[in-house]
Amino acid sequence: MGLSGQITFADIENADCKINPKPKWLIVSQRKLWCPYCNWVKSFKKDKYLGVKKCEACGITINDYYVKKYNELELFGVRAYNKNRRNGDCKY
Repeated sequence: MGLSGQITFADIENADCKINPKPKWLIVSQRKLWCPYCNWVKSFKKDKYLGVKKCEACGITINDYYVKKYNELELFGVRAYNKNRRNGDCKY
């Protein structure tokens, strides 16, 4: 635990990185996702031409690896754990 406003090693480690991980303390509403490129919670709207959801600000799609990773979406064709399923079954 650090003091308020104190720089941590994680801040220094990700200083040169354009992709920012989602803070562990951040709670995201159901209709929004963490955009690792904008470094903020954004709404992803469906693009009619491409047929995928895109960030309204930067235009990155939900098919991007880091968007999936930090929002715990489907990675490599395997769905993330769904809490609403009975017995914790995961349908692939």
